[in-house]
Amino acid sequence: MRYLLQIICAAALLSSCSASSDDGQQAGHQAPSDAGEGPVAPPKSPGEALVTRLTWPKPPKGDFAPQEDCRSLEGSYAFRIALADAVLARDTDRFAALVGDDVALDFGGGAGKAELVRRLNDKVFAMWDRLEALLALGCGSDRADYLVIPSFFIRDIGASDSFKAMVVTGSDVPLLELAEQGAKPVRTLSWELVELVRSLKPGKPYQLVTASADGETGYVATSSLRSLLDYRLLAERREGKWKVTALIAGD
Repeated sequence: MRYLLQIICAAALLSSCSASSDDGQQAGHQAPSDAGEGPVAPPKSPGEALVTRLTWPKPPKGDFAPQEDCRSLEGSYAFRIALADAVLARDTDRFAALVGDDVALDFGGGAGKAELVRRLNDKVFAMWDRLEALLALGCGSDRADYLVIPSFFIRDIGASDSFKAMVVTGSDVPLLELAEQGAKPVRTLSWELVELVRSLKPGKPYQLVTASADGETGYVATSSLRSLLDYRLLAERREGKWKVTALIAGD
């Protein structure tokens, strides 16, 4: 699945390498070159505060906690802040300027900047809210000139089923014996991988899961779970410019 996304991104970039001069990537958000790409001081703007919300001054503990793993990627930090500034302003034009012309949007053929703009403006998709939540989840990379948000999307999940895999999005989240508030906790979970025992029930306040680390089973609040196959943003750098090449969910 990850290899398919990489192919999609490469194809999208064939027609999206050029960039406008006002795409926000020349803004003064560049980290010092000797420190790499990433936060080196408290955030100075709302956009920077968003992308470092969970990683500054240091990431939380947990195998799937958001990480700043894009420090070697030139221009990536300024790019992420430009994305966040556009998202917080709900500015379609600014966001679209940072996106490749053939950006992949789903696995059913949905693609292109025009379609993305339509989805941003369609409340049914709730894309602005999704993007705001997404951009706080760190930055991952496993090769040059390529990044993925959230950072944990490219983590090795071992034998876990990617369709059932969920990330616990918080620290000391209780794993409960029963699906009810105030139930006795089996233990706590901190930014770790669990698997749904049954299919996801979005309307239910709790989901029955098994912790991947030790096989312990219990209930976790639905609000503290994020599917590994939920929305992720992929971007690549060509000719000195970063562009979003996929904004996609599912498999």
